[in-house]
Amino acid sequence: MRKKVLAVIFCFLVTLTTTFAWADVRSEIQSQHHRIRQGIRSGELTRREAGVLEDNLAHIERQYRRAARDGWISPGEEDRLYRELEHNSRKIHRLKANDIQRY
Repeated sequence: MRKKVLAVIFCFLVTLTTTFAWADVRSEIQSQHHRIRQGIRSGELTRREAGVLEDNLAHIERQYRRAARDGWISPGEEDRLYRELEHNSRKIHRLKANDIQRY
């Protein structure tokens, strides 16, 4: 009986943490979309720079959908997604801070 209760609690915690991981990845993707749109509006990003960033983000979104296809994201998949999101975030910052302006 005790093992069954522990198994149920463990399954619940795994499901809960996986749900939070999905929400965090999705919210970071949306945040980066917003940063790119804001960069275009302010003139900090050219259309070409924004296109490259959006392509990178589309690739990450495809990887996310592929990882979530089986119903959960493994810790390794989550780490890979976060690494790629962090890399794209640094690239957004770098391109927004360069001297190329949209005219």
